[in-house]
Amino acid sequence: MVTGVRDAHGTRLDGVGRRPAAHDAKRHVQRLGLAHHGGESGRVRQIDSPLDLYRRPRSVFVADFIGTSTILAGSYADGAWRTEGLPPLPASPSCAGAIAVALRPEQIALVGTADAVATGVVREVFFQGDHALAQVAVGDQPFLVAVRDGSLPARGDT
Repeated sequence: MVTGVRDAHGTRLDGVGRRPAAHDAKRHVQRLGLAHHGGESGRVRQIDSPLDLYRRPRSVFVADFIGTSTILAGSYADGAWRTEGLPPLPASPSCAGAIAVALRPEQIALVGTADAVATGVVREVFFQGDHALAQVAVGDQPFLVAVRDGSLPARGDT
């Protein structure tokens, strides 16, 4: 008979016993492939594998809860997704209406001005050990960009 669920460290995950710290709870949620929010009656937002939660979140909440994202509000019209400050991007008609897009730092690349979809200014660079995160402002919209090669951008670079 199963009386509870435990993780690899023996911590109960069924809400009985000690209450894990917030960072422990988030780790358990990611391990189990759940995304929920305790502030809204503990409503489960998405049940999926951890990788699918990260790569294909079904809501802005899940995209923001699991990992780091730049979330852009936009809409679909005339075969493209549009948002202020960026050129239209090709999109499927299934995206009709208002659509929020979550961009992960590793999905964005810093390139030369001639190859850029949009131009911006590096506001901050955060060294993370094996990579850096550059905060780049495109107009009023900040983007986080993962930088993995040896050359780090400097504050003020365009």
